[in-house]
Amino acid sequence: MLDLYNQEVVAYEVARTPRILMGVTMLDNALRKVGDAKGLVLHSDQGWQYQMTDTATG
Repeated sequence: MLDLYNQEVVAYEVARTPRILMGVTMLDNALRKVGDAKGLVLHSDQGWQYQMTDTATG
């Protein structure tokens, strides 16, 4: 996850295979690092990870 303001890597996650939990973990880590997410915008490529329902993480 990249901060487009200053090009800082905010969070990343690596796995052998693509899984929804990988995207959720990365987002959780980024939000923890940022702290106050008010006013932030998440821009994604609308890949499959971002189209899943929350129940898919279990």
